[in-house]
Amino acid sequence: MKKKIIILILVAIAITAGLFFFLRSKSGATSEEYTHSYPEPELTLRLSGDNKEYVLVKYKNSSESFGVLGATKNYLVSRSADTNDANNIQNYASYNLYLYDLNSKGFTKSKIDLLGVVKQYKLKGQLSDIVTMSMEGKDYLFLKIDYKSYLLDLKQKKVITAPETIMDDNSLKKDSSSEDTFYSVDLDNILFKKYGILQNSFYPSFNLSISRDRHNVDLSKLNIKTEHPEIEDTLEAGGDVCTRSESISSEQWFNNLIHWFAPKGQDVMDLYVTDKTTGEKKQIKSFADYQTWKASQPTE
Repeated sequence: MKKKIIILILVAIAITAGLFFFLRSKSGATSEEYTHSYPEPELTLRLSGDNKEYVLVKYKNSSESFGVLGATKNYLVSRSADTNDANNIQNYASYNLYLYDLNSKGFTKSKIDLLGVVKQYKLKGQLSDIVTMSMEGKDYLFLKIDYKSYLLDLKQKKVITAPETIMDDNSLKKDSSSEDTFYSVDLDNILFKKYGILQNSFYPSFNLSISRDRHNVDLSKLNIKTEHPEIEDTLEAGGDVCTRSESISSEQWFNNLIHWFAPKGQDVMDLYVTDKTTGEKKQIKSFADYQTWKASQPTE
């Protein structure tokens, strides 16, 4: 009896497997033909701030935020891509960039065929980094392909090798003072735990959003609601807040965040560091405040 049951199970498995492969052959689908698709995001833009330094991005669908790379000084840059081989950009079916001119009425949009540029310059390998930046008055994308670093001039559509002056161990150089300040006061963790806030604190540009895993986040009792309701509205709608490259320093960004996310009427958030020698806690009220405190600490 047991033997008969086993035989019946094996027959059922064989029939199921046969049906599966039959249906795949009928549909013409193969693993090689399966393509990951990242469509161009449908978005609306608005500028905010005294110097129009904040780019507020809202999406038709919040999942489309993946398609926005960030802002340079003059452009908001988004993308679309199709590939079944992310290990070699040469094998992409398509990779397009969409540039929104932040200085034009209506944010005029243009397109760059990144795949065409890559093939023109015969760049091969995995595209592991793609970052918006500006330098010496020009707008670029920093690209790391096959562990080599390049700059794509967004206006001239030319690729050059990234200069050593902006590099740090084959990656785009970060502002270590900013990174250290955020880490020491645990600001990223506090913002995420309280409000689901995700932020990129790496100069020359910064991004701010609310994690898609967090729903019904309420920022109405914070300074940001009173002073920048348009930014608060963008965040609660699942949008992104991008700063235009080089428009805000690391110090300004830190000071903005600890004020924006403080309770209404309170100057800054309650952030503390601990003295390594005495164990005494000190409240940090600004970027400069932290730098002064850090200078008083013994070096390790």
